[in-house]
Amino acid sequence: MSRPVTLDWPLEKLQTWMLRVMTDSDSNRAGVATGQSTGLDSAEPERLLRPAGVESPVERLAIYRRGYLARLTECLADDFPALMSALGDQEFKTLCRNYIAAHPSTSPNLNAFGRFLPDFLLQQPDLAMAQFYSELAQLEWALVEVLHAQALPPISTLALAATDAESLLDVRFEVGKAARLLTFRYPVNEFFQAYCDNAALELPAPMITSVVVVRTQYTLWRLDLLPAQATLLSRLVQGSALNAALDDIRATPQEIQAWFSEWTRLGIFSAISLTNTCNDGHQTTY
Repeated sequence: MSRPVTLDWPLEKLQTWMLRVMTDSDSNRAGVATGQSTGLDSAEPERLLRPAGVESPVERLAIYRRGYLARLTECLADDFPALMSALGDQEFKTLCRNYIAAHPSTSPNLNAFGRFLPDFLLQQPDLAMAQFYSELAQLEWALVEVLHAQALPPISTLALAATDAESLLDVRFEVGKAARLLTFRYPVNEFFQAYCDNAALELPAPMITSVVVVRTQYTLWRLDLLPAQATLLSRLVQGSALNAALDDIRATPQEIQAWFSEWTRLGIFSAISLTNTCNDGHQTTY
């Protein structure tokens, strides 16, 4: 029976070898070969691992390798369930395998592991409707980001109510960290809702849509926007003052008031600032 050879190698180099063997996405033996690139030219598993049971050292290493891939695939499935349903289990697993190879985990915290997946989908030349799948992943990733972001209490509009109409036009709205404004070429929010309702999933035709993803306390919201709403909110997000943002918006004052009432109630805005030109440009934040 073969015995491991005592090797005078630094622990750091051995750990690097073990990591590369475990995380190689190709095969067990390919992982061993990759591990040898650390400078351990004779780092065969048989020389580094003690014999145990009937499994070879390579087979035992494969247990860790399969666990690594399975855990990261599970993480992606948890963050992108609608995408998994749209692609199908097998194609999704293949996508995950390729993604893990291109973007290996670099942190013990997996909250941000899937952040590159929307862009990664656009790089798949053989994937039909890659734009749709990328946008669906973008929506799901926005839900993940908003879920982990700090949600602030809704802003108070009492001070604004007491502000004269002329000064009110100079107000600026700051969007909170727990809110995302997204514009898509496909109706991905409608598709996502069909997934949530366990309805039949059909790949949609192109259609420009805009969605706000926001969290209030423990509730996630996905709010479809009319084109005028999307234009107005986009201008506010970019820092325009209210008067500039309202330019050429086709809506009645009552409609606009209703929009702001809902956006404020949902917590889309984290702060409102008003520049008082009568007081040497002093800025007041509510």
